[in-house]
Amino acid sequence: MASPRKPSAVWAQRADVVYVTFQLLDASDVKIDMTESSLTMSASSKGAEYAVDLTFHADIVPADCKQRISPHEISIILQKKDTSSGWWPRLLRDSAKVHWLKVDFNKWRDEDDSDDGKSVDTSGFGDMMNGMGGGMPGMGGMGGMPGMGGMGGMPGMGGMGMPGMGGMGGMPGMG
Repeated sequence: MASPRKPSAVWAQRADVVYVTFQLLDASDVKIDMTESSLTMSASSKGAEYAVDLTFHADIVPADCKQRISPHEISIILQKKDTSSGWWPRLLRDSAKVHWLKVDFNKWRDEDDSDDGKSVDTSGFGDMMNGMGGGMPGMGGMGGMPGMGGMGGMPGMGGMGMPGMGGMGGMPGMG
């Protein structure tokens, strides 16, 4: 049996939490284990096996961490143990770059940025599968664009020939 693949993943952080998202479509048999210093995740997706072991730069509080498994990804919010030490310089203890882990610029904030009330919504964690019927509730269909009518062509442009254009010189049979 082949060894499991590494899933694509992104991460971001705030002073008190770290966001890790594994990008796997239709993941099944998901297993996530956390300790104060590490996370182990394994899953199946589209007939392939995936697994990863992360050893964090600093400790977390496993009991206060949250996770959400959706059809497109596995999202985990890690609670930092020591929030007074601030931002981690990297996610992993080892400083070597790993090709499958990238920064989540949609959630990223620099240490000196103010949040301006733009924190990540975590209300759906743990109860994300309710109401997953597709579409956006209450939005209805797009329908047409009433009152727009047809474009009607370009009035006043009829009879505008292109005298002198002839065919395309040098290309026999083109005009």
